[in-house]
Amino acid sequence: SLTRLGRGLHFTSNFGMKENCFPRSSWAGPGGTLPTAHSWGSLSDASAFPAPRRAPRGGAAARPFMELLDVDVFRSSEGDPVLQAYEHTSLAAQHFRRQGETRFLFVVNFILGPYQQVTVAAMNRPPADGSVPGAASDWQLWNRFLQQSEAAKGRTLRVSATCFEGPCFVQELLRAQKATHLGRFLPSFTNGDNYLEVTVHLASSEMRRLRVVFQHSYHLIANGLAYHLDGPVESQDRLLFAHYCAFVDVQRLRQV
Repeated sequence: SLTRLGRGLHFTSNFGMKENCFPRSSWAGPGGTLPTAHSWGSLSDASAFPAPRRAPRGGAAARPFMELLDVDVFRSSEGDPVLQAYEHTSLAAQHFRRQGETRFLFVVNFILGPYQQVTVAAMNRPPADGSVPGAASDWQLWNRFLQQSEAAKGRTLRVSATCFEGPCFVQELLRAQKATHLGRFLPSFTNGDNYLEVTVHLASSEMRRLRVVFQHSYHLIANGLAYHLDGPVESQDRLLFAHYCAFVDVQRLRQV
């Protein structure tokens, strides 16, 4: 119908606005030219991040086992933030579903005052013929994680941050941070049909300093986050994905 077509065009234009306001770029990582200002991108090498509990030492274990689809940074209402980012029609998860994406989606939704960062990654199911080394064990590890309680998920999922470029005080702030389990930030998890969303309110006094940095200095900073799952006893932890955000001008971020 014309109504349905109009809604579809509205949804598409909303995500198109996101891509214009905060585009994707490519970057090889530390050691070369810095990434494009006011952009985000995927990192295949997480060696620049603080090591997780049992750091992968190369090979398949060191490569991300999810495909990063989108990183979105936007402004929202501090009193009424977007809590179900997967379901929101103007955000990435529903955009990719409308484009035919059928893989399992993992959504991470950080809320920091009037700002949010929503990351979407996709998990491939292992091929039946075993043609992708390690894919079956990664899928088993992920499914064990999905079956855990919320508290256990928070202990199993770890995040590490690093500053690639920025003022000395920011580098010192992040240098002191180790890879930490996400449960420290009291996340909530939503297990849905073919997706998992984790929502984190960064509202502690410790995070208020981060908010000030974000509001006033993010245009001077290139930083990154890496996500790992704790491996079984005696095995290495697994990298889910890693990404960077470069020199973000918060005045250019769209309102959702």
